[in-house]
Amino acid sequence: MSALVKVSGGLVFSVSKPNYGKQDYGITPQGPLDWLSFLIAHILIGEPADFCGYEIISAPTEFILQQDVILVITGAEYANYYCYSVTGSVLQLRHNTVYEIKAGSRIIMNGKRIGFRTYLLLTNVNIESKQYIGLQRDNFFYSTLSGYSNVLDVVTGPEFDYLVNPAQVLDTPWQISHLSDTMGVRLNGSSYQLTKYDILSSAVCDGTIQFTKEQPIILLTNRQTIGGYPRVLVVTKLSLCHLAQTPFNKIIRFQLIDLVVAEQRLQATYQMLAMARIAIQRKILANK
Repeated sequence: MSALVKVSGGLVFSVSKPNYGKQDYGITPQGPLDWLSFLIAHILIGEPADFCGYEIISAPTEFILQQDVILVITGAEYANYYCYSVTGSVLQLRHNTVYEIKAGSRIIMNGKRIGFRTYLLLTNVNIESKQYIGLQRDNFFYSTLSGYSNVLDVVTGPEFDYLVNPAQVLDTPWQISHLSDTMGVRLNGSSYQLTKYDILSSAVCDGTIQFTKEQPIILLTNRQTIGGYPRVLVVTKLSLCHLAQTPFNKIIRFQLIDLVVAEQRLQATYQMLAMARIAIQRKILANK
């Protein structure tokens, strides 16, 4: 599907759905960092198996469409989105809205941005995908993230008891290092003390916070599958979306919650997504 669009400049990564089931072979699921924004975009265009997705850190000079497409933009919102057609017309696009765009058109996004990662998803134009044109996120996803928070929910990890004084970690601010990447977010902040700083290499997951002697590292989607540093805390799956939208050098804090509460909040989000799918299909059937 890479033939759908040509990217000129910027910091843009091709991204697809996570691929689970291979971690025992040392292969991580990968996938988008803000999984919820990505999933909402995929639902809005009909959840096609064949699609093209981009995670945008720094906006490119332009996206040039190689053929007619159905597209939607979600995640971090730029102030301006413009589509310049080959005929010379200009269309101002709306965030979180599905459009049909003709081949040869140029898409430009600029201005102030709220958040850090923007998602562009595209699929081929056909009878099925045309049914989703005009859908808007706010008409279906009523309980989605309302703004991005720098307070991340965390649960205790397997080596939480290694912390000599948990308040040193939980009650102080942490700054996201500019050395962070899609493997992990490195944090700069206060000192802390553990009873030991290594373990037998053990399984890790997205959101695991490994505590080295130098700094905590929050593991992300391109992480390793095992690690030898204490797994003191784990960022919840929902809070990982907030973390994904927090730029370098910004301050975050941790809020310790019970695992049961974290699971309940995640299940409520999955329920919201299921209800949105049903509402979208009802709307499509009503329009036939």
